[in-house]
Amino acid sequence: MARQMELEHIEADERMSAAMPKVEELLQILIETNQQQAAQSVAFMMEFMDSMEGQLESVNQELQAVRSELNALQDAPGAPTIKERLTNMIKGLEQTAASLQARIKEMKDNLNERAGQVVDNFKKQGIKALAGVTQTLGLKAMLSSIQTSFETRFAKMEDSIGQIYEVERKYRESVMHVKNAGRTLIGKETQKEAAYPEKGFFANMRKPYQSMKNIYALGMAEAKRAVIKVERLEQAGKQATKGKTSIAEKLKKFKVDQDKADKEGVRNLGQADRQNGKGQEYGR
Repeated sequence: MARQMELEHIEADERMSAAMPKVEELLQILIETNQQQAAQSVAFMMEFMDSMEGQLESVNQELQAVRSELNALQDAPGAPTIKERLTNMIKGLEQTAASLQARIKEMKDNLNERAGQVVDNFKKQGIKALAGVTQTLGLKAMLSSIQTSFETRFAKMEDSIGQIYEVERKYRESVMHVKNAGRTLIGKETQKEAAYPEKGFFANMRKPYQSMKNIYALGMAEAKRAVIKVERLEQAGKQATKGKTSIAEKLKKFKVDQDKADKEGVRNLGQADRQNGKGQEYGR
């Protein structure tokens, strides 16, 4: 019952991407042929990529909002390059987001193309074309690549967030320095920078970086979990086919055995002829 519910969930999931029709067709074939684990792996990959695209849309919205605030930012006295530095950082993050979007599209196109090949083979060869389907689709390699690259990008996002905190500290120190200079001129005591809350312009600057960091963190965890699942599926497939001989291998072995038998027969026949010849000589 639980198994049937899982398959129905996969079949009815509204998040399945219309951009991958061949993958959807393959998924239906896997469900109909009771290839549950393979179906779950394919469904996960579709959901995984769709989820990342959805999260990137949110990042782009946050970047647009930050752009507007950044354009209105005035450099603080004593820190004239802050706006330029933050602008360059945002440009870099926009490029990172665009690069990830392009990579997801490339992954989708690649997966859809491979799924189309499996579907075509299934229509010609039947269920045997589904053997090792996760390997044919390259799911493990794709997930491992995501896991490795996301680890590096996750660290870069953390570093960028730290840089924004540092820029904020310098900006606030510059503003406070100007204020205290004015207070000194009118004979008032200087003030110390109070602990600033996590809100306002600089907090908004960190939001898209934090969102990208979350994408990478979730992506790493999900990819790692999926790699383990795919490895188990592939290992189970190897165990199932272990010791089995394909028709081609059987034919090859039969031909070798037949050739060997033919040669043995010719050799035995030659020996018999020679023995008969000797017998005739003795008879004379």
